[in-house]
Amino acid sequence: PLSRWFKRDLLGYVSDITGQRDAFIGEYLDLDGVRTMVDRHRTGVKDFTTSIWSVLFLEHWGRQYAG
Repeated sequence: PLSRWFKRDLLGYVSDITGQRDAFIGEYLDLDGVRTMVDRHRTGVKDFTTSIWSVLFLEHWGRQYAG
């Protein structure tokens, strides 16, 4: 169900996380590239479920333990 959730129910949440200029992931990943990936997933170009999950997990880990 994650693939569908990332396209609909959790899309706002994913967009909020990846849209923050001070996001932990921004130190390690290209945020524009992450947003492009999320958009390509949303439109069905490619299934990026695993990558999106990994980005969210890294962000939350960074907030909890590195920040």
